[in-house]
Amino acid sequence: MQTSPFYISPNLVVYSTAIYSCLKTSNSSLAFSLLDQVESNLSNLTSSSSSSSSDSDSISIIYNTVMATQSDPEAVSAVFARMKSLNIPRNLISYSTAMTAKEKNRDYVGVVELASEAERDSIKMDGVMYSTAIHASRELGDTNRVLQLFDDFKKNSPLGEITKSTSTFGSERIGSRPRLRRPDSVLYNLVISSCARVGLSGKARQLLEEMKEVGLPLDVKTYTAVIAAYAKGGEWERCQTLIAEMEQESIMPNVMTFSAVITACAVAAGAAPAVYSARQTPMNNAIVLFDKMKMSKVEPNIVTYNAMIKCCAEGYNPELCMRFFEDCVTKLEPNVVTFGSLMLAYQRAPDNTQNNAGKGARKVFELMNKYDCLPNEIIYSSAVGAFLKCDLVKSAFAVLVDMCGRDDIFVSPTTSSAVISGLLEKGFLDDAEAALKACWLTNPTITNTNRDDISLKNVVVCLARGGHPERAEEWLQIVRSKNKQDTDGSLSTIIPPLYAEIISAYEKKKKFRKALRLLNDMREDNINFYEIKVIDDVFKRLVGVWNKI
Repeated sequence: MQTSPFYISPNLVVYSTAIYSCLKTSNSSLAFSLLDQVESNLSNLTSSSSSSSSDSDSISIIYNTVMATQSDPEAVSAVFARMKSLNIPRNLISYSTAMTAKEKNRDYVGVVELASEAERDSIKMDGVMYSTAIHASRELGDTNRVLQLFDDFKKNSPLGEITKSTSTFGSERIGSRPRLRRPDSVLYNLVISSCARVGLSGKARQLLEEMKEVGLPLDVKTYTAVIAAYAKGGEWERCQTLIAEMEQESIMPNVMTFSAVITACAVAAGAAPAVYSARQTPMNNAIVLFDKMKMSKVEPNIVTYNAMIKCCAEGYNPELCMRFFEDCVTKLEPNVVTFGSLMLAYQRAPDNTQNNAGKGARKVFELMNKYDCLPNEIIYSSAVGAFLKCDLVKSAFAVLVDMCGRDDIFVSPTTSSAVISGLLEKGFLDDAEAALKACWLTNPTITNTNRDDISLKNVVVCLARGGHPERAEEWLQIVRSKNKQDTDGSLSTIIPPLYAEIISAYEKKKKFRKALRLLNDMREDNINFYEIKVIDDVFKRLVGVWNKI
């Protein structure tokens, strides 16, 4: 903006009006050019007025106006950042607009940071700010903060109807929500769903009753969120009670509602004592509910079927699992969760169906191949359990090797130990060593936390005692090398017993030089073999033999 011929420089009011006019006519580039002029002349503009408070308000209004008319969330955040860098006062409108922009960009951490910053600036948050901060905290999984913000909002909210905000210069934000005088049904549902995620069923129910007390309408989302909270803990009876309440109030359950209750039955069946009769009640209830769902013309989705298959798996009924699976694939595409529950059914199969567990596990792998679905860690582990249940250790071994060849699969020591122990018990020493190589040397995800040290010790001991000290020593040298590389010294406790087994094996095979060489290696490793009776006895015998030679 050029200085007039009369040498009158524009003040903040003129700039504010001009910028607002540019924005109203969609001339953003000129508006930002004028904003640049304001920033470059900030000291002169503020000194030309007698009221510093009025200056601050005028400058804030300019920036709020620019932010309020930007449809791009990134642009809003950029303007807010300019305010902050120039130390321009940010008020409630500034923070509310910036938080909404970050929420649209799914920058939930940024929303929470702005809420904290507003609090430090003594800004009393309005309903939009509370709602935005609560939503962001929920998305970040911070339920404690959700509840804290919600309680603060209720304390600071006057009773009364929810009203829309009036049009105020600089506060009429593009896409802004109606001003909240107090929490509404949408916000209550948001908080209840946050409680559901972490299983705070009591709090979720309390909030539902609170909604009734203040006269807020309840809908299927409200009830479904509370039911989901009870489902986390497997409280299927309470879920059923809520279904009944819904029907009394003429609120029809939807597919998410039914799926949540069936999930509750699955959790309850899994937590019940490991006997067939104890797990039947929640499973049978799920079946009745599934039938009721279809009678109500509510079509099950993949979540429903997955929950139903999981429930039957926990109820020790693989035949029912397969039946639901076959019904599912007539209309829906199964996913990795579907196959995980199906494989679990054969791992959980009761004793009288052990012979079918292995066949069932193979069938699941065939079906996964048919539907082009890769197994995950849960499926692999369940398959190992199913094969070992039937003494099919070679099949379990093949699964373990397949797991170790994947760089996206974490092989737990529990799984590898079960397979290797099964192979050793059956006398399959070569396969056990191959399994150990797959876990220790091939698996790209091997770390100190999932390294199966116990199986290594067992395999090396079996190799040494089985007349293969050279193969056992190869493993000893691998362990020594890894122990030198590791800083935690986690392998140092298993090295002395390995030395003892291998040295004794060399002595039995009359390979005295190799035995003496290992004794020398022990010295290099700072292991005092005189304190280990087995090795000390071997050493004395070796000295006697050496003297005779």
